[in-house]
Amino acid sequence: MSDQQEATAQAADPFAELVGRASAIDGAGQALQDQHQADEQAELMRQAASVEDDLCDVLKMARGMLAAGFAWWPQFNTVWNDDVLKGIAINGAAIMARHGWTMVELMAKWGPYIGLLGVTAPAAYATWQAIGERRAELEAQAHGSHQ
Repeated sequence: MSDQQEATAQAADPFAELVGRASAIDGAGQALQDQHQADEQAELMRQAASVEDDLCDVLKMARGMLAAGFAWWPQFNTVWNDDVLKGIAINGAAIMARHGWTMVELMAKWGPYIGLLGVTAPAAYATWQAIGERRAELEAQAHGSHQ
């Protein structure tokens, strides 16, 4: 059927004209819905990238706080390099997204504990090492005096 014949048939049948208009509206509505879904997906991707970046920054800060306690280990920064931290951040962000967690929520809830651990752990570890070294010195002296 030609376009002119179709137009004539639609003019003769008002129902066909309504169906045509409804189809056009449905098509426009679907296009809007598709665009909305694409916009939502883009926003989720932007948020995920932001969470990855934030998490990576937190991990780098933690690495910096712990580095002094691992001064005896020359490979510390090689093992815990930026690529490793980025990989942890990418996978950590995926877990956070799965559970609907945000960095703001996590840091509001756990930030003070993480900070306390970050400043206490290196000092506690150094103290533990010093106690072990002192104990070894005393044992060596005690064994030396018994001979």
